[in-house]
Amino acid sequence: MKAATLSTASIAMIFGLPGCTPLAQYRTNYTPCISSRLQSDCVDRAVQEYQPQNAAEPGYLLGIIEFDDQGQLFSRAQLDAVLERIEQESATREFLAVVFVHGWKHNAREGDDNLNHFRDVLNRLSATEAALSLGQGVTPRRVIGIYLGWRGLSVSTPGLDNLSFWDRKNTAQKVGHGEVTEVLSRLELIRRVRNAQDPGTHQRSRLVVVGHSFGGAVVFTAVAQILESRFLATAGPTGVSSDIEGFGDLVVLINPAFEALLYSAQRPVDAARHLLQEPAPGDRRAHLREGLGDRILVPARALVLHVVREGAQGESIKPHLTCRRCDR
Repeated sequence: MKAATLSTASIAMIFGLPGCTPLAQYRTNYTPCISSRLQSDCVDRAVQEYQPQNAAEPGYLLGIIEFDDQGQLFSRAQLDAVLERIEQESATREFLAVVFVHGWKHNAREGDDNLNHFRDVLNRLSATEAALSLGQGVTPRRVIGIYLGWRGLSVSTPGLDNLSFWDRKNTAQKVGHGEVTEVLSRLELIRRVRNAQDPGTHQRSRLVVVGHSFGGAVVFTAVAQILESRFLATAGPTGVSSDIEGFGDLVVLINPAFEALLYSAQRPVDAARHLLQEPAPGDRRAHLREGLGDRILVPARALVLHVVREGAQGESIKPHLTCRRCDR
C-alpha cells in the first residue's frame, strides 16, 4: 500500500513539473492599433488594422476575442471594442468577414502559428479582392478577420503537451456552449444590416466561419445551437415544412475533432446542408499532429478565396455548399 501511495505521488509530481499555460487574457488593450508590423507593434491589442507601407496595397482589419475555459468572455469590453470597429467599417462599405477558431495547442498569444497564418490568409484575401474588384470595375470589399481565442494550449512542454488532448477536447465543447454563440450571432446581424442597405443582387457582404480541430468542435457546438433554435422557430403552412434558415454564408470545419454521434444529432435540422467538413491534405491522423501551421489553413484559404470570387460577381453564396473542394 505504501509503495502504491509513493508511486501515485511520484506520478503526480512528474505531471506537475511541465509548464502549464496560464488561463489568461492576452489582448488587454482595446485601443485600435494601426501598423504595418502587427506582430511587434500590436502585441496586446484586440483591434488591429494592417496598413501596408505601400499605400497602393490593400490592408485588412483584425479583431481578437478571447474566451475562458468555460466559454465565457474574458472581457465584454473587448468584444464591444471589436464589434464597434467592425460596425464602423460596415457602415461605409461592404465587407468580407472571416471568423477563425483555432484548435489544440494554440491560443491568442502573440507569436502563435495559427494567428500568424490567419494574418497571412487575410493579407492574401485582401490582395485577391482588390485584383478582382479592379478587373470588374467595382469597389473592393473590406476584408475583416475575427480570431476567436481560447486556451487550446494548456501544457507548454513539448511532448508532454500531447497528454492534454482529452482535457482540451472537453474544454472545446464547453467553450462552444458558452458565449461564442452570441459573438457569431452578433456578427451575422452586422452582415444582415449591411446587406439590407444594398439593393437586390448587390448584397455582397459575406460572413465565413472556419474552425480547425477542437476549434471545429467549438464552431459546430455554437452553430448547432443557432440552427436548432431556428428549426424550432420555423413556421409554414399546415402540413408543410419550411426551409430552415442557415447561418452566415459558409461554415467550414477542418478536421473537426469530435465524435460522429454529435454530428448525427443534427439530422433533424438538416445541419449537413449548412456545414462543410474539409480534411487537411494528407492529415489522416490530425489528433497526433496538431500545430502544423500553414498546412492547417491551406484548405480554408481555398474555400474562402472561392467566396471572394463568387461574391465579387454579385452572386449569392448559399449556406448549404456540399462540395468536397471549392477551389475548382
